[in-house]
Amino acid sequence: MDVTQNRVLLCGLLSGLLISCANKKSSSSVFPESSQGTTGCAAEKLETQFIVQWEDGRITVEKGENAELFKDRFISDKLQEIRHVEFDKPVRLDQADFQTEALNPQFFTPDNWQITSVKADQVWSQGVTGQGVTVAVVDAPVDRRHVQLRNQILINSAELNGRPGIDDDNNGFIDDVYGWDFFSNKSDPTLPIYYEDHGTHVAGIVGADHSTGAMRGIAPQVKILPVNFMSENGEGTLGGAIQAMKYAAARGAKIINASWGGSSCSQSLAEAVASLNSRGVLFVAASGNDGADFDFSKMGWVYPAVYNYSHQVTVAATNKFDYITDFSNKSFSLVHLGAPGFDIISTVNGGYYKMSGTSMATPLVSGASALLWSAKPQATAQQIKQALLSGVDVIPGKESKTSSRGRMNVLKSLDQLRRMIP
Repeated sequence: MDVTQNRVLLCGLLSGLLISCANKKSSSSVFPESSQGTTGCAAEKLETQFIVQWEDGRITVEKGENAELFKDRFISDKLQEIRHVEFDKPVRLDQADFQTEALNPQFFTPDNWQITSVKADQVWSQGVTGQGVTVAVVDAPVDRRHVQLRNQILINSAELNGRPGIDDDNNGFIDDVYGWDFFSNKSDPTLPIYYEDHGTHVAGIVGADHSTGAMRGIAPQVKILPVNFMSENGEGTLGGAIQAMKYAAARGAKIINASWGGSSCSQSLAEAVASLNSRGVLFVAASGNDGADFDFSKMGWVYPAVYNYSHQVTVAATNKFDYITDFSNKSFSLVHLGAPGFDIISTVNGGYYKMSGTSMATPLVSGASALLWSAKPQATAQQIKQALLSGVDVIPGKESKTSSRGRMNVLKSLDQLRRMIP
């Protein structure tokens, strides 16, 4: 070997060593957000709480005194096991989801206008009612004891028939018979019943039992999986939301309803939503209630609404006259369709309320997706989305600023899906 070859070999070895060193993990490389200006994402953050993505696929939420001490005392000791770390961030139920009226079930009959508007009753007449499909309500707690919800909750039979205090199905959650509460880290996300009615209202829109009350859930034979990550004040975190979504997918939910959002971009949240695609899960998100136009400015973007994955449907709210509401966020590219979300009567703890918001429109789309999937179980999440968007009613003079320009019509969507999958 001549001198030139030796020099080439030496340079190659040095180059490889430099590349290896450049790629070597450090506390700062796995936690880039701890350095100012490295993420391009200015957002409110929880200074002492951190989302940790592990190399084995787990995601945990950890606490520390501050970012620097967390890097020194936690990350450095487990560096080779950790893939990514970021600050946890707050998520809140949108305050524009307002309650307009408490209703006594003895003295009112719901008009269920949202059901007739989207032609769901005509789908039921064909025997399509959401049977065999699970929708996860990733939200505030759901009152599983409500007369119109108690028969709708997905039961984990392995834990129901197993031994108390034992993780009988080995999924990492002990006695998760009815779901899980990621805010309080306990087995029953409905007890005690919080003052927050949001999750129960959402669940009723998805699948309230027709045989036990006058309120009409859009998918009356669907199973509802309650997964809470909210406090009694309707406040949660991205870490809790991510853990809740992973749990819901592992429990077999075909649809995850996300009637919440925040102004915070997050690599962990984006990856968690993206990963649902590999499990065939449809992710249905509320566009939010800021009256913002996402096409105009990124400053008002709401996450996860704007991710726009192929298995994601983002929903705007329409009123009884089929106009998009003033409070609903909109976009020709990032919001997909409208659905009724104004003056919607649904279940709450101990009764019924009339509420408005994109949070009410979103579970209507989730329930409609369950109807479509119960008719064609072999469909993909992308096909369900395509059927929803191609089946909308585009009403002259009332076109919505969404990618489909229209308001959901589940009867037409069912026809579209049957053409796609004979």
